[in-house]
Amino acid sequence: MFQMSHVSDIVKLDQVTKVLELGDVDSLPWSPWLKMPSPDNCLEIEAYHLSGVYQIRNASSKAFIQFGIGGELQDRMQSFFPKPFGRGTRNNKGKREHVLNNWKILEYRYLATESRELAATIERFVRKKKNHLFNT
Repeated sequence: MFQMSHVSDIVKLDQVTKVLELGDVDSLPWSPWLKMPSPDNCLEIEAYHLSGVYQIRNASSKAFIQFGIGGELQDRMQSFFPKPFGRGTRNNKGKREHVLNNWKILEYRYLATESRELAATIERFVRKKKNHLFNT
């Protein structure tokens, strides 16, 4: 399991301000890209129990699929799959079905932030790039 090496892995406002000015969100301390778990194991998805941002991409083409935030990343990310596999009440059937139908070729990464508000700031920046299949 990926572990934070130290407290500085949690992104703070001053880091985000500099990065967004440069337009390079990839320079933030994201987790490595990880293989999407199977539907049967999706509740064991690896992520921090902190607020933050996540991204999903196609592992071979590197095309971005979706992104989002959570006040508690692991809980949020456990809803990538539709029921009966995933949990939560997210109203995004298309996204969930895409993950279910393509999980073998997907990977994800996540980024811990000091607050949900900071995660939302990063999410707005990512959304403006308009480079995800699901840009919502």
